[in-house]
Amino acid sequence: MSLTILPFLLAVWALLLTPGPTNILLGISGMRSGFGPSLRLLPAELGAYLLVVTPLSLAGPALASVSPFLPRFVKLAAALWVLHLAIRLWRNRATQPSARQVSVRDVFVTTLLNPKGIAIGLVLLPASATGGLYAAYLASFAFSVV
Repeated sequence: MSLTILPFLLAVWALLLTPGPTNILLGISGMRSGFGPSLRLLPAELGAYLLVVTPLSLAGPALASVSPFLPRFVKLAAALWVLHLAIRLWRNRATQPSARQVSVRDVFVTTLLNPKGIAIGLVLLPASATGGLYAAYLASFAFSVV
């Protein structure tokens, strides 16, 4: 591992380990279904993070300079999704002691709108890294998510 990647990984690990909406869903799934059955959610989490992080790291700064309202819109969409998810979880818990399983869709959409992905894509992942170095950063991120 290159020493230039180590600070990036430490920052990514700190963000990924911080409680947030995706971690809550994964925890709920683990409690309800167990570790093995919850592994089915990892591809959804990884895919959603990569769908957010990659374009944001490559084109985010240019898009933000063209449309200053874009970051606000993304934050609003993320906040509305988290609110919707919280209300749905509360209702399920209140009406059904053994509420339904956490779905792949739940994890995918929640991760897609998770502010952690936005922070990693716009702030942490260096788009200025060229060729193989960018791929190494992205692969390190993907490995960290899994």
